[in-house]
Amino acid sequence: MQWREWRTSTTHTLAAQISRWLEIVQSGGEQARYLSSCDMHEEWVRLLLRSGTNGVQGPCMTVATVQIEPEAQRAGLFKDLLAHLWKVNPWPMLVVEDVTNPSLQAFLERIGAQVLSERYATTYAVPSDSIYRFSARHLLPYSAYRRTLQGGAQIER
Repeated sequence: MQWREWRTSTTHTLAAQISRWLEIVQSGGEQARYLSSCDMHEEWVRLLLRSGTNGVQGPCMTVATVQIEPEAQRAGLFKDLLAHLWKVNPWPMLVVEDVTNPSLQAFLERIGAQVLSERYATTYAVPSDSIYRFSARHLLPYSAYRRTLQGGAQIER
């Protein structure tokens, strides 16, 4: 089934979209070339993933854009997303491109991410062991984060 058919057939979680995208990209062929850069979304986030980036030879998991709804920020969503991406990443590197948000830069540096190069000074390589530097859980549906943000039951980390 083609990506567009699959995406519109029903509502898919972000984790399911990431898994399906990886299946397609790793399979090769025309659809894989077409989807080397892929926009995904769930209720709380828009995500653009790529299978490569400038400054890295060969494939790598690249977070090109991530937009988390303001009311959903600071609930652990991005940490969980990074942990999930490392868990499913078939390539040796995870990169977050064009980080201009000072809070996100500070977070990435705190978990040991390194600037990719002087030329790409706002792009960070996230080490695989970084997921052990913070308490992350599985990537959950937005409703679970919303309950946490609204003062409801806390999610086990």
